[in-house]
This record gives sequence, C-alpha cells and structure tokens, in this order.
Amino acid sequence: MLSPHGLIVGMALIDKHNQSQENYLSGLSGILVKSQQYHLLIKKERMLEIQTVQEMTRAIDDRRWLTGLIQYNGHVIPLIEISMLLNTQAYGSGLKDRQVIVVNSEIGIIGLLVEKVLGYRDFWTDDKALESIDENKTGIISHTLNYANKKISILSMSRLAKEINQ
Repeated sequence: MLSPHGLIVGMALIDKHNQSQENYLSGLSGILVKSQQYHLLIKKERMLEIQTVQEMTRAIDDRRWLTGLIQYNGHVIPLIEISMLLNTQAYGSGLKDRQVIVVNSEIGIIGLLVEKVLGYRDFWTDDKALESIDENKTGIISHTLNYANKKISILSMSRLAKEINQ
C-alpha cells in the first residue's frame, strides 16, 4: 500500500507525463523548407546552419538518396536528397540554386538538400489558421499540420536516421 506522499508523487508524475504529451505540439518552431510538393518543418533544436553547396564530392553508392559528401566546419558529412526519402523524384536542376540544411541527427551531423528555404516559422495549437494536426505512423514525417489550407509536414530526425541506416 502506498503512503499518501507516494500517491501524491505518483499522481504528479502522471500529470507531468500527460502535460508533456499534450504540449508536444502546442508550439513548434523551425525552418520551413520546400522539397518538391512538400512543405517541411525542421525543428529549430536540430538546426545547425543553412548553406549553399559550394563543392561536393559525388557519392558512388546504390542508395539513391545519398547525393554526395560536403565539408562542414572541417568535417566531411553526407549530403542527403530529402525528396528521394519522401519517395518523390529528385529535383531536376542539380545543385544550382539549392540549399543545404545542416542538422544534428541521431546518427550525427548530416546535410539535407532542399529546393528552397521558406523561412523561420512558429506554429501554435491555439492559432485559428491551424485546422488540424495528424500523426503519421510511417515514413520520415512525424505529423502533418493543416495550416491555412496548406499541408506542412514535420520532419522526424529519429525516423530519418532509421531510414538512412537501413
């Protein structure tokens, strides 16, 4: 039998856990990018830098999403074609006019090749333009926001790491 103190502590822990689950999507901040038909939100906690590709070493690999290797702060990191992981075609114009989002993932620092950076954005669940939040069970997208008649997909770094390691 639990003491009254133990019961109160247990209830507080359960309440804290429930609040953290509810607040997961209460406020999201990050960089909004475009890759093919997708609008992706990359959470600010994962962001390291936005850069253009100056030089790249082409990768000779059977993984179609691995575009090549680039330099970042004196380290060589993989450059990943995000549209290929989203099961769409690669962006046709090569590297010209494209940007790299350097992120910290579960497998280390990687570069995500995107079509366009749309800017920094905050999303709040009490925003009237937010129509719905849908959880995705598969793929590299964790949730999809229906915001002001647009679908914005939240990129899951843990799922991205699993996909890359397969």
